[in-house]
This record gives sequence, structure tokens and C-alpha cells, in this order.
Amino acid sequence: MFLDPISRSRVLPILLGLSFLSFAPLAEAQSRDQLSRSQASVHHREGLALYRAKDPAGALRELQRSVEIDPSFVEAWNDLGVIQRKEGALTQAIFSFGKAIAINPSYTSAIYNLALAYEGQDNLTLATRQVRRVIELNPALAQAHFLYGRLLARQNQFDPARKELQEALRRDSSLVRARVELGAVLLRQGYINDAITEIRQCLVEDPRSAEAHFQLGLALVQQGNETEARSSFSHAVELRPDYT
Repeated sequence: MFLDPISRSRVLPILLGLSFLSFAPLAEAQSRDQLSRSQASVHHREGLALYRAKDPAGALRELQRSVEIDPSFVEAWNDLGVIQRKEGALTQAIFSFGKAIAINPSYTSAIYNLALAYEGQDNLTLATRQVRRVIELNPALAQAHFLYGRLLARQNQFDPARKELQEALRRDSSLVRARVELGAVLLRQGYINDAITEIRQCLVEDPRSAEAHFQLGLALVQQGNETEARSSFSHAVELRPDYT
């Protein structure tokens, strides 16, 4: 449309005013979002502090409040799920991790934690699916290879389990639990001497690993060394009475 100079001088301020008005709701929405995240962050930090102070009920209350204020707060959903899982509320934890993943489908922490929650429910198929997704997103994550190996071992897939556990240790040789699990897998496959070597190495790195002492006892029994096996079982029970 052609406008003469006089008309243009009258219309332009009106158009500018309309343009300003169209941006105003956006700016107000952004301001509200920032305020919500700020308030949610306060509850998030308080929830984590309460959990460190051994108050899981208070922590859950604060983290729940955090995601109510800001439902897009992915880290708060994940942390809420972590505490729910540790407190045995696996169904709620799975819901929380699912919320975090829906917001950020590549959030490996939430996917890994979801795998742990499914493992806690003995849903090994779904747990395996999730941890494989973690490895696809971050192949360097040693903990994911360890979890994958453990899940495969629980499904009696010992050869691939051994490979995953060895990969975990290749990426992080300090993963004592992965070495214990590898020793247990080797023992299940009949490689008794190799199993003993791996488990003894665990005890060099962590002499207070009850699981390593127990697995060493099992391996020594199969080797026929019952005297040393009894000593290993005794150490395991001292460290963890539930092994009796």
C-alpha cells in the first residue's frame, strides 16, 4: 500500500505502538518464567541440603514443590526421582525420570537412573533398553557399561556381560564393583583362577568390600581351598551381617 508522507507520519507511530504491545506479553512471560525458575531453584537447593542432612521426607517435599513451581525444571525432576528410588518408591521414581526425559530426551543422567529404577523392579528388559540408550548417547561412560554388564549377567548372558564389564574397567579401572561383578561372571563361567585374580585385585583397591570377600569365598570353595574360603566369608559377615 502506498502512503503519502503525511499519512505515513501518522500511521508509523501507531504501527510502532502495536509492535511494542505485541512484545510486551512475551517480555512479561519471560519475566514470570525467570521468577518461577528462581523460586523453584530455592526449593531444589533446599531439598538437596535436606537429603544430605538425612531428612529424605523433607527433601522429597522440597523437590516436589520445586517441580510444581517449574514443571520444566529437568534437574529437579531427576533429583526427585533419585531420592524416590533410594527410598524404595520405584513407581514414583520412574514417573519423575520420565518427566525429565520428556523435557530433555538426551539427558543421560535421567535415562541411567531410569534403568536403575527398572532394575529395582526386576524389569530387566526395560532396564537394558534404557542403559543401551545411555551408551549410544555417551559411549565413554564407564558406569553405563558396568550396569549393562550387570544386567546381562542377571540374564545369564555371560559372554557379552564379560565384555561390557571389561569395557567399564578399561574406561575406569577404579570401578571396584565392576571388577567384583567381572570376577563373579568369570566364576559362573568356570574360570576360577581368573575370577580369584580379579577379586583379589578388588580387595587391594578396597579391602572393606564385603561383596568382594564373599565372592572370593565362593571362588575359593570351588578351588577347594576351604580354610581360606571360611576366612573370606568371615570377613564378609563382619563387614555386612546380612551375608549370614
